[in-house]
Amino acid sequence: MGSAFEPFRFSQHPLDLSPVEHPLPLRTARMPPVATSHDPIVARNPNNDHSNRTRAAGRAGRICRMSERGIALIAATSAILGSITTGAEEHAATLELLVDEDVVAAETERRLADIAIGMTAWAKRLNLGAAADATEVAISLKLLNVVLRRPSGRLPLTRIRSAKNYIGYHLAAHLALHTYLRRNNRPAPGFLMLDQPTQAFFPESPATLPPSETLTEQPSPPTSNSSTTS
Repeated sequence: MGSAFEPFRFSQHPLDLSPVEHPLPLRTARMPPVATSHDPIVARNPNNDHSNRTRAAGRAGRICRMSERGIALIAATSAILGSITTGAEEHAATLELLVDEDVVAAETERRLADIAIGMTAWAKRLNLGAAADATEVAISLKLLNVVLRRPSGRLPLTRIRSAKNYIGYHLAAHLALHTYLRRNNRPAPGFLMLDQPTQAFFPESPATLPPSETLTEQPSPPTSNSSTTS
């Protein structure tokens, strides 16, 4: 029975470790062009350069024509607006020559006199201060405020004290103006709502109440419960 392990035996022929030269084949064919990300269209099809330029020139021509049309349209619109403005200015100048300032002032005073009739009636009805002796309660264009005309002289609203009179005379003026506009078919609403017209009568600060008296709780009388026995 032989041994299970046999000794390693070296070969009688030594290995040839000298380098062997294997020449690489030289390629003389030219590599095909590689498309780059900078010019993908030309890289894919270098023969369509002429068509690309033709399309770009066509687009540029269309843009130029559209721009010229827009400029012409703006010029025509400006000319139309200029003629309309000139005509309106000439018409306004003609109307100013036909209108007399004295006539306008007289007509304004006449209309304010009609409104003053309603203001006087409302002031007397509300029993406002100095309204009983006033012959007329009107609106002054010079002061832009309410003025009372009395036999003793004119009295402006600024000389009439109390918040009640301020609110009352402004309310009388508003009602008279509203009534005049409605009667003359002017564009005024037919519904009127006044928010807190009695605000002048509110106290400026809450009144100081006296300390409340201590109330002794009185015992409630006993209630009689009727019971039935069976």
